[in-house]
Amino acid sequence: MKKLVAITGLVLITCVCVGAAAQTETAPSETAAVAVGTTVPQGYIIRDSGGRVAVFKSGGSAPVIVTKTRTDDLPRSDARLIREGIEVQDERQLKRVLEDFCS
Repeated sequence: MKKLVAITGLVLITCVCVGAAAQTETAPSETAAVAVGTTVPQGYIIRDSGGRVAVFKSGGSAPVIVTKTRTDDLPRSDARLIREGIEVQDERQLKRVLEDFCS
């Protein structure tokens, strides 16, 4: 069972990395439109989507990943954090947080 969870986690992280790389390559004009001195959000937000733990790009409205982990199956304090949303800065931190909630 742990191997299945680990493999699923690796697949999810790979999808995030590939999606992020594709997004970066196809949308360079987004950064060009930003005023000098401002930053473009590069991170992710982990929050509930349809009762499941999901990953959204910062500022995005549609999830880039929806896990099989049900928010209601988490401990009460973890479920509250997911419903409020957890901001992470990069894929490494995203992987770490997903492993905590989805393993």
